[in-house]
Amino acid sequence: MSAKTLGFAVQSEDRPVLDELVAYFGDGNRSAYLRATLKVMKSIMIADRLREAQAYGQQRTAELGIDPADVNVLVTVAASGNSPFRSWSSPPPVSGNPSADCLGIIVDAAEFALWLSPQFTANVDRVLSDLFKWERPEVDAYLEAVVGAAEHSAGGVLAEVPRTVHDCPDHEDNLILDLAAEVGALILVSNDSDLLSMSPWRGTPIIEPTGFAAKVDAMRRHARRRR
Repeated sequence: MSAKTLGFAVQSEDRPVLDELVAYFGDGNRSAYLRATLKVMKSIMIADRLREAQAYGQQRTAELGIDPADVNVLVTVAASGNSPFRSWSSPPPVSGNPSADCLGIIVDAAEFALWLSPQFTANVDRVLSDLFKWERPEVDAYLEAVVGAAEHSAGGVLAEVPRTVHDCPDHEDNLILDLAAEVGALILVSNDSDLLSMSPWRGTPIIEPTGFAAKVDAMRRHARRRR
């Protein structure tokens, strides 16, 4: 794809700051700096949209008195907490929602890619609509943000997922394992007790959101110490 030149106006007093940032983030190349900035700003935009959805979800959960623990991870993300959905410092902020912390790792678009299937997003849609009584615009906005996060992380929604796995007695769990098999997943994060009991499944670890967030935090701390 060919590049196109775009013009931007910069105030004279902002030029030193721009030059400093271009030197640091783009090695003096303004195009490289802009590409790096686009990635960061996209993460911020997705995080803002997820925070809005979570605030709405927390209100609905409280009004209905529903325990969001026994549902899939992406439903738990939106049901409670006060999550940044962005990179964290050490130690990470306590959001009260490990599932949301995991999605925040995906929003960072640094180490992991999130893959979804139409069946999985349809299940999230159904649970939020039927159980948590979300209004349609809020459901659509949340799913759009989740899919946006997946695509931003270099994953996305895999339209066609072959039915090949029959290892679990739960049909919906097998659909998740189908997706994991098709994309060659390195790890599967779940709250589901049946899936967790199968870990490692065909060599793929299946861990709870708390464990995944803790491992990523430890990995990032180690990387910072080596700099």
